[in-house]
Amino acid sequence: MSERERGRVAHARLLLPGLCCALLAACGPSDRTATAPSNAAPPALARPTLDRLQATTRGAYGTAYYRLVADNRSVAAKYRSYLRMNVPGTAPNASAFHGNPSELHPILSDLEAARIDGSGDAALDAAVDGVLAAGDRLVDVWTPLDAYYASKGFLEDHWARARAADDDMRRAFIGLLERIDTLGTELDRVQDALHAQRSPRLKEIVE
Repeated sequence: MSERERGRVAHARLLLPGLCCALLAACGPSDRTATAPSNAAPPALARPTLDRLQATTRGAYGTAYYRLVADNRSVAAKYRSYLRMNVPGTAPNASAFHGNPSELHPILSDLEAARIDGSGDAALDAAVDGVLAAGDRLVDVWTPLDAYYASKGFLEDHWARARAADDDMRRAFIGLLERIDTLGTELDRVQDALHAQRSPRLKEIVE
């Protein structure tokens, strides 16, 4: 993992305590005192409730980002193993490729569920949308090839199908990695903004 990725993982971990606090706060009394009729539009959320929901969403974004970049399970690690397989070469090595598209499903599903409420930050939400779109693209390209590699179909067609799909696989991986990088940048920005807001308040409390 690069120094930049390690820094972003650290930022993602910093978001987790905020997520826990938000979840505890959400378990408290509701800010809504009346139930709207079933045929009426839902009432606007009170500010404290909205803040808690958005904090929970930001925490979920940070958790998903951490799962996408962490250690040998990261998307980058999977892409490196795909490249080591050397599909365009004269003697590709299927055993070099580790991972499968099903490992992305729970991460993308959790990210999609968190996206429903939104974080209150348009650029951060847009970055998540980019990860979801690119992740779905990679899963669509990778899934039929995963079965092909598992069944050793490449032995029958001498890697013809793998070579035909190689460009799509590379583009799909790179596309997702770029979107993950953008999400990391936006998480950094949001976290830095939160620190900037908290610092004057902490100074007032101490003084």
